[in-house]
Amino acid sequence: MSFGRLLIIIVFLGVVVNASAQNASGVKDSTGYYLLDSAKKATYVDFVKAEEYLVQTILFAERSSDSLLKAASLKQYGILNYIKGDFEKAQVKYRRSKKLYSWIDSMTQCESCKLEVANLYNNLALIESDKGNNRKAIFYHQKSEEIRLEIHDSLGLARLTYPNMSGILSNQGNYLKALEYILKALSYWELKNDKDKIANSYDQIGVIHEKRLDFRLALQYYLKALSLRKEAEDKLELSYSYNNIGVAYIQLAQLDSARRFLEKSLVLKEELFDSIGMASTYLNLGIVYENEGEYEKSLRFYKAGNDLFIRYGRSYSIIQSLINIGSVYYEMGDKANAVKNLLEANDKANELELPELEADACNLLSIVYASMNNYKQAYSYQLNYKYLSDSLLSETEVRMITKLEMQYDFNKKMLSDSLEQVEEIRNINFKNQQREAAHKEKSQRQRMYIFFIFTVLAFVIVIVIIVFRSYRLKQKTKRIELERKSVEIEKSLLRLQMNPHFIFNALNSIQSFVVSNNSRNAEIYLAKFAKLMRLILQNSRESFVCFADELETVRLYLDIESMRFPGKLEYRLNVDENIDSDEISVPPMLIQPFIENAIIHGVMPKDGKGLIVVDFELDKESIICEITDNGIGREKSGMRKEKANSDHKSIGIQVTSDRLKILEQESVNRYQVEYIDLKDDNGNSLGTKVLLQFPFRELDL
Repeated sequence: MSFGRLLIIIVFLGVVVNASAQNASGVKDSTGYYLLDSAKKATYVDFVKAEEYLVQTILFAERSSDSLLKAASLKQYGILNYIKGDFEKAQVKYRRSKKLYSWIDSMTQCESCKLEVANLYNNLALIESDKGNNRKAIFYHQKSEEIRLEIHDSLGLARLTYPNMSGILSNQGNYLKALEYILKALSYWELKNDKDKIANSYDQIGVIHEKRLDFRLALQYYLKALSLRKEAEDKLELSYSYNNIGVAYIQLAQLDSARRFLEKSLVLKEELFDSIGMASTYLNLGIVYENEGEYEKSLRFYKAGNDLFIRYGRSYSIIQSLINIGSVYYEMGDKANAVKNLLEANDKANELELPELEADACNLLSIVYASMNNYKQAYSYQLNYKYLSDSLLSETEVRMITKLEMQYDFNKKMLSDSLEQVEEIRNINFKNQQREAAHKEKSQRQRMYIFFIFTVLAFVIVIVIIVFRSYRLKQKTKRIELERKSVEIEKSLLRLQMNPHFIFNALNSIQSFVVSNNSRNAEIYLAKFAKLMRLILQNSRESFVCFADELETVRLYLDIESMRFPGKLEYRLNVDENIDSDEISVPPMLIQPFIENAIIHGVMPKDGKGLIVVDFELDKESIICEITDNGIGREKSGMRKEKANSDHKSIGIQVTSDRLKILEQESVNRYQVEYIDLKDDNGNSLGTKVLLQFPFRELDL
């Protein structure tokens, strides 16, 4: 290359870099930036006008060699394409803008360019997330996080990177990591006292707990967010809160409350032309109407929401819509369309690695195939549903999430204490400076300042003593609270230990019907089992559940066992008319193990038909449950075990006994179990009666 050509290239680069540097330091041609500002204003109201402005801005930037203006224009062009739903064009514009900002930064060390590169990585991640490419989205967010940590952009981390990462991880079922990221954001906004962003963080924490099936805790966070947003009177944010609260009430089966909040949300979203928000609310209203049996209305809402999700390329929501559409088609008796939509949802969820949605699709496919007498497919999808459900949230993750929330509270306190210490150090330094200045003055003033310093030191010592005593008191209180929580965790583990045992027995029953090819009974049995499974999974994480739900669990179990042993087992379930089952709550899964024990060891070995009678009576603040069977009695049952050389002990009874001991430790009312052998006048066994007494609570809504 000749010296002359090399000189021309160097001069050209110097001009471009100098122009970029001048723009970075605030020297701008107002015409180009006026066009860019006009494009930004038109982006959300007039796509055509916005595109015209952006084309003019890019041409102007190229003519004036203004690289910063061109980079900013390309970024805005990408935002416009993203809003229009043209993801491919948006990606091209974002990458060109990122490349240009990176080049300017390498030539001029422009820190604001680094920030723009981080923002563009975030925008690219949003596109990949919407397309369902979660791994690639996480990669882009991690690149954004690296840059923001390098330039100490705490605001960008809290506003964009951490919430977006949390959302993706939550959709993947990684609730522990999702909670960790959103708590980082929350801690920053609390430090800044930004109520709007605090409310957003509360919403996202609520969503995580909702996915963990802890709907009451989710509702608490949603209501906290709503309280903050009412102060700000932001219609868009209020619409989000109303929608989230409506969803929580759906999960809690309070449909009137759900509809009221969702309709409030829809009014605001339609007023603000929030299409994606409208789609989400349509979906949720569809769920309400499906639960109320208004299937045609439900289907219209589902399809309206799905059309908007397809229009804007929202993969996760499209899958959710397909599952809901499949469900309502099944309820309407259109099984072909039900299978079609559910299979499409299952394939998409599997492809995009969304186990939560795949589990929902598998569960519904199992029920639909069973109703079509295709028991092989029904059994296959039911097993896949069980595997996916169990993998979503293990006991270890529950404990880790609890630990993480406790650690967050501790870190928050330590941060507050650190700030107080910094302030105290500053005060001491200031006093030392005063003392050094005092040495230059007369001796009388010296003595006065020394006296003042000793007084302050004495005051500080007193304060330290008070703070130390207060700290020890807080530590003692925390220790007591941790002991209480450990007891609660132990109870939860016992409840969770019981569910696999119960589910195992029920699955054996399903298998027996499928093998015997009894299609009608298998269909009824599988439907009852699916309903029972849903109740068990819903109640297993609760310390107390609605008594009506517990009764339904017992009734379903007895129905299933009666079908399993036709002509061998009958039952009667009697509830005292003074018991309002919808208004009280009791510990879950206490009654079923005793009924199971009566069936297996009392009724089944008996010749002839067996009878189980379950009576519930009100006794002040307790409920007395009598479980009576006409079986062979405990004495004969024990003899049969001895002859069989069996040392088997009922897992359900053992776990229930352990639970009762723990429950009694923390209750003022007694938990009591008594066994009574029923005999005739000649001493022959007539069966066994179990008296189970346990306290109840008023249902807390």
